[in-house]
Amino acid sequence: MRFLLESAEARTCELCRIDVEALKRYHLLAEVVAMADKTQDLPDARSFEERVFARFDALDARLSTMEARFDAMEMRLTALEDKADARLRETRPIWENVQERLTTIETTLEDIQSQLREVVRDLYSMRGRIGRLEDRDRSPAV
Repeated sequence: MRFLLESAEARTCELCRIDVEALKRYHLLAEVVAMADKTQDLPDARSFEERVFARFDALDARLSTMEARFDAMEMRLTALEDKADARLRETRPIWENVQERLTTIETTLEDIQSQLREVVRDLYSMRGRIGRLEDRDRSPAV
């Protein structure tokens, strides 16, 4: 819209000849009245304190629900730990037996290893003796 200045304080719409400032004041007044009506029609007719306490009660109920859920989770975790402990008790004798057998096998392997070393030493000793005997046989008898 184009405005023409008729005076320093009032402007009018060129097409409609309406006082724009008066129109703005009217709309502002209508908004204030509408806001006042909205505050009258609040959906909750309780006092502020009652509404605050109701919110606290709602929060308390939610916290109680969460606490109950955490207690249930704790009970489930305890049951799971008990099951794991029971399985450990069931398998512990098996693993102790396996460890005992492994210790016996290690001991046996160490014995076999020492016997094999002794056989290898004897073999080297025999090789040396055979070598000396062959050398004596090759040398001409005088």
